[in-house]
Amino acid sequence: TQPADPVAHRAADARGGGLSAAFESEYVSDGIGFASGPAFDFATSVGPVLLGGREAFRFTFSGRQVALMDFQGAVAYGAPFNPDAHMGAVLRFGAEWMVAYPEGNSGQAAVSPTVDLGLRAAHSFGLVGLWFGVDARMRLQSLNLQSRGVLIANDVTGSFSLGVVFVDWSRK
Repeated sequence: TQPADPVAHRAADARGGGLSAAFESEYVSDGIGFASGPAFDFATSVGPVLLGGREAFRFTFSGRQVALMDFQGAVAYGAPFNPDAHMGAVLRFGAEWMVAYPEGNSGQAAVSPTVDLGLRAAHSFGLVGLWFGVDARMRLQSLNLQSRGVLIANDVTGSFSLGVVFVDWSRK
């Protein structure tokens, strides 16, 4: 008899899921500008869908010092965590924090619930794959701070991501 959960030896045997690291860039608003930084995703296969989560950090590099941090749960289908799929989609939900550091190191923070919808294109090279993503982010309440003037993030924004994915090949 064959073991119930044999080790995968080919991409077609991989059950999907794994870890991903990406660089994300988002145009937050006119007053804040572009914010960029790392994003980390993880997922596991549950039948044809993938369940997982995400943690991302984006920082401004000119003008006002602003950091944005996301912590989200995710439901996905296809790429990049399915090594056989070249296209995929993700729906994420969670919270986003905005932190501003004015002169004098006393920071301010605000939080908003978020919903993201994204499309993915990927190519697998075995254990590692490359992917590109486009996301629409909807902030469900206003995300703003009073820091040497008002800092307001747009309620709906878009972002682009370029990443590498390490697919879970451990089991069929």
